[in-house]
Amino acid sequence: MNRRTFLASLLAATASAPLPVPFAKATTAQVDDVWHRLLDDPVYFEVDEYRTIRDPRVPEPEIRGDIFDDIVPASIKTADQLIAIAEPGPMWRRLTDLADERRQEIEWSLDDELPPGERRRLKRIAGLLAEPDEGWKYWVRMEGRRSMASLRKIVADWLAEPIDWDEHVWFPDDIGSMGAAKVFFDSLDFDTLDALGIKIVEGEYPGSTYYAAELTGDVEEANVVAESLGLPVRFRSA
Repeated sequence: MNRRTFLASLLAATASAPLPVPFAKATTAQVDDVWHRLLDDPVYFEVDEYRTIRDPRVPEPEIRGDIFDDIVPASIKTADQLIAIAEPGPMWRRLTDLADERRQEIEWSLDDELPPGERRRLKRIAGLLAEPDEGWKYWVRMEGRRSMASLRKIVADWLAEPIDWDEHVWFPDDIGSMGAAKVFFDSLDFDTLDALGIKIVEGEYPGSTYYAAELTGDVEEANVVAESLGLPVRFRSA
C-alpha cells in the first residue's frame, strides 16, 4: 500500500494535514512519521443504522454555497465570465428564469403606444431572449452592460439559498460526511475493501442520489481487520 497516497486521501477532508509541506513533496520519513502518529490516534469513521459510513470530520452542507464553494461572486468581473461559471452547473436555470421574466416584461410593453423604431428594437430583444439555449446568455450580457454589481448579487443570493437536492447531478462526489467517506474508501484497492467488509454504492436505482460506502459486517470485526492490516482508521457506531 502506498502510504503517501493513502494519507493524502484520508486527510483531504481536514482543514490541514499534519505536514509542513504537501504530501507530494514530503519525504518518506515525514510520511512515515504521520502514519505512525495516526496508528496511535486513528481517524474514526461512523457507521449509521443503515450501515452507511460517514466521516464525522466533515460538516453537512446547508446552503448552495457549501456545495459550490468554488464560485466567488466578488471575483466575477464580466458577463462572459459568469456565463462560463453558470453553464456547466445548475445556475443557468436561475438565469434562464430571469431572462424569461425580462422577455415577458418586454412583450407586455409592446401593448403600449411606442415609436416604430422602439417597437422594432424591443421585438428584436424579446426574440433573442426567447432563444432556448442562448437567450439567458444574451440576458446576462445585456444586464452586464448595465450593472455587473446586480449580476454578482444574483449569484450571491443564489448561493445563499438552501440546497436544492434536485440539482444533485451537479454536486461533487465528496459532499457532506457521507460523500467524503465514500470518496476516501473508493480510493482504496478492492482487496482492502473486501477485507474490511466495505462496499461502494453508486445509486441504488436509476436517478438515485444515494452514493455511499457501506460497512456490510460488524463494526468491531472491521476494527480488528483494520488493526491487523496496519491501517490508521477505525469505525464506531453513530
